[in-house]
Amino acid sequence: MSTYLRLMACCAMGTALLSGSWAQTDAKTAPPAKSTQITASETATFQMSPIDTANFFPAIDNTYRFVPKQPKNPVQLPELSGIKNKLPVGQQQDFKRIGEGTKFPGIAATGWYPPDCDHAVGPNHIVQVVNSSIAIYQRNGTQDLQQTMSTFYSGMGAGTFLFDPKVIYDRVKQRFVVVCLEQANSPTTSKLLIAVSDDSNPNGTWYRYRVESKLTVSGVEYWLDYPGFGYNKDAWVITGNMFGFSSGFAGVYFVIIPSATPSTGGAMTIKYLRDSTGASAQVAEMISASADRIYAISREGATSMRLYALQSLTAATPTVTFASVTVPSNASPTVDAASTNGRTLDSLDGRLFNVYWRAGRLVTAHNVDNSGAVGSKWYEIATNNYPSASAATLQTGLLGSSHSHMPAVASNLNGDIGVVYTLSSTSITANISGAGRYSSDSPGAISIGYGFYGSIGDNYALGRWGDYFGLETDPNDDITFWATAMRVDAANNWTTEIFSFTVTPPINYLALSKSKIRSGDSFKLTCFLTNYSYKNNMPVYLTSSNPAVVPVPSSFAMPYIQYRAGAGLIANRVEKTTPVTITARFGESSKSITFNVQP
Repeated sequence: MSTYLRLMACCAMGTALLSGSWAQTDAKTAPPAKSTQITASETATFQMSPIDTANFFPAIDNTYRFVPKQPKNPVQLPELSGIKNKLPVGQQQDFKRIGEGTKFPGIAATGWYPPDCDHAVGPNHIVQVVNSSIAIYQRNGTQDLQQTMSTFYSGMGAGTFLFDPKVIYDRVKQRFVVVCLEQANSPTTSKLLIAVSDDSNPNGTWYRYRVESKLTVSGVEYWLDYPGFGYNKDAWVITGNMFGFSSGFAGVYFVIIPSATPSTGGAMTIKYLRDSTGASAQVAEMISASADRIYAISREGATSMRLYALQSLTAATPTVTFASVTVPSNASPTVDAASTNGRTLDSLDGRLFNVYWRAGRLVTAHNVDNSGAVGSKWYEIATNNYPSASAATLQTGLLGSSHSHMPAVASNLNGDIGVVYTLSSTSITANISGAGRYSSDSPGAISIGYGFYGSIGDNYALGRWGDYFGLETDPNDDITFWATAMRVDAANNWTTEIFSFTVTPPINYLALSKSKIRSGDSFKLTCFLTNYSYKNNMPVYLTSSNPAVVPVPSSFAMPYIQYRAGAGLIANRVEKTTPVTITARFGESSKSITFNVQP
């Protein structure tokens, strides 16, 4: 349950400046940034407590339990204004890129709010977490398990207030890893509850750990809130804002967990580091089997991000190095997002919500002020092997329709970018929306919004919205995006949805195998996609303006690793020349071709 934190006091340091319209990304032209480094000061070891999901009865417990406690915002930190710049920001364009995939309901209202929904996708299963429950699904939507976090972490001495869950699927270790926060004021308690599946199937044995996350500085105790969670081949990293139990703020905590031993149920040895001037850092999921560091990032203020590089993750003294990266000027939202019936949705501030990294590029997103409304900005940043060289912003784009807020962003194998967010206004309660950009689209451009789900109820009275959604790519093809997000149900409570989509390339053109089509001819229609191979099996849907003359199949497959495919057609006999139009649709992109069938 996050706090409302306006970033942020920071150290003065060098920045990676943009050159021309967009950043230079060649590390040879970008000298190492002036950085600040932090080394580990504390180490602790924690033992495992196993649990088997087969022992839960009933397996699916979706009982509604009202939870009145909700941490309030302990402090509002001032936000640095920075020197405004005029670096370019892309906009949503009037093109379509979303191809809808599998959709099924996630966890419905549990009695907590907001849901803080997240998920992780494995080879055959999806694990979803909310405040304050966990569920396991097969990829077709069949639910195998649902339990409260209190039940899932029972027998470990944990209290009842368990919140802000996150989950990852570690592709290198082939494990699901769940983290949940525990907090109490009397006695002062701050714990990380961590669970690790024993293999890629989340049904069965989990290794659980209850880890200390309370910080004491000069006799003042602080608790961890609003976690970031990511990994690389060597470690899992959890971050959090450190708030005083009575008052005060102590910066951002980094909890570094070498993953080899706890992946098999061994003791969990942890290194703790802290940036006393940072806040709300999000950690990248780094799916590479070779990346030797983990990146994290936070918003420093109006014109810069703070990029962290965590290195030597399995050594006795891991380090965190950070420096500023210049971004186009932005401001935190000044209003809550509008909704129906005079309601508003509290969508937090300008903090970053998630971060995804692959092949030297990092994507992230947050809420911004958009001319008095709430908008969402997304960023792609070249990490350039930082701290060996300076990182630099590649492109930035704005989602500006009505109130666009709570964005989650990810990139796939092709370099396509997908975003999932909430769309609301005085006439839209809270839609689950999405947008995408194909890797060859112009810098900063992203598609017009796509509506995955609309809300059923129109009178959401809880106010708090979010505090984050989940978005990642499918480990089986590394192309398909999977998301979890919330909307309003018929009872005007929250509910969550799990769904997949692709960012589909536009259709370039359609071609016929014959220049003249006569009665009784067999011929082929071929659909050509744009620019390069699309690595997924996706249907191309067909319609005919005159199916009595030229019938068409409802669809044909665009084969794996191809950019063109087609269908064989036959023209029926006609008495006179008859025009026919065939339309092909791939994702949201469509093209038509018109020809005559001659007698």
